[in-house]
Amino acid sequence: MRRPNFVLFITDQQRADHLGCYGNPTVKTPYLDGLAARGVRFTRFHVATPICQPNRAALVTGQMPSVNGVRQNGIPLGLDSLTFAEVLRESGYRTGYIGKAHFQNVTDIPAPPRVFAGQGEPPPAGVALARRAQRAGPD
Repeated sequence: MRRPNFVLFITDQQRADHLGCYGNPTVKTPYLDGLAARGVRFTRFHVATPICQPNRAALVTGQMPSVNGVRQNGIPLGLDSLTFAEVLRESGYRTGYIGKAHFQNVTDIPAPPRVFAGQGEPPPAGVALARRAQRAGPD
């Protein structure tokens, strides 16, 4: 079975009606409109918070800001957080991120290298917690 490809666009402070494909008669977004015409376009979407960094962290971890710890801008997402990109990668997808991730604070201090336990293995079924440090047992 062929797995689908998908692209997730994450923008800040942008309502759906700021795109032509959602009915804006003034704003011209032909490339995004073309992608929307050939793909899936949602008509209802709710954010965890209107604040950039916490909402991005919620999207990639599947956890509310009160759980993943990124409750406001300036609180970085823990480097041991499990993201949907890692789950996809471990399931054979090629993943990438282009643009402003904003999961970490902007600084010229280099981030420590990420260490992944069990790299290359699929995540355990029914993973309930997104931080490896929160889990117990060999998985």
